Amino acid sequence: MAKYKNVFIIDDDPLAIFIAKRLMDALEFAEVITTFTTCAGALEYLQKNLTNSHAAAMPQIILLDINMPVLNGWDFMERFGMLAFDDAVMPSLHICSATVEKDDVEKALRYPFVKNFLLKPLSRDHLRIL
Repeated sequence: MAKYKNVFIIDDDPLAIFIAKRLMDALEFAEVITTFTTCAGALEYLQKNLTNSHAAAMPQIILLDINMPVLNGWDFMERFGMLAFDDAVMPSLHICSATVEKDDVEKALRYPFVKNFLLKPLSRDHLRIL
């Protein structure tokens, strides 16, 4: 039985998405894994499904890459923070990035909704702590 019903992966790197999905499938981490290659697409989905009537469509976990073209992870976090989530459907946001900059880690963890900063590639140990 899967640990989570719905998980989002927001990343523009097809290899990172492939690895994350394979790992999640192998560990039965989520029933549904939804991927977005743009932050804009993920934000649009979240806004459309904010109401309680769409609570089942909301992810419990979001894995977010920071370094993405056009609308990056920082932009996503700013806009994510402005969404009016009901406490019952507020996703848990986890950064999954290749950056090793200490400033980036500290900046990301200042957002109250960011729970972890995970270094790519995603691993079994990462999924165990989520």
